[in-house]
Amino acid sequence: MRQHNDSEFIDLLNSLRVGELTTAQVELLCERRHVPLNGEFADGVAVHIFPTLKQVDDYNEKMSKENAKLHRKYQRNG
Repeated sequence: MRQHNDSEFIDLLNSLRVGELTTAQVELLCERRHVPLNGEFADGVAVHIFPTLKQVDDYNEKMSKENAKLHRKYQRNG
């Protein structure tokens, strides 16, 4: 389903973006709905698609905060 030259998948993404999925496209997505959200599908690893910039910004803010927890900053004096 993630092939670069897969016109069916590209059409599905474009339809999803504008909120006009066909029945066949919904069925294709439903085949994948029970994939566990860990490993390669975890937050920060998998690609996420959002219909609005607000949702994109909210997700990016969430992930920035999560990443900040994982990293330490060191400062040299002098």
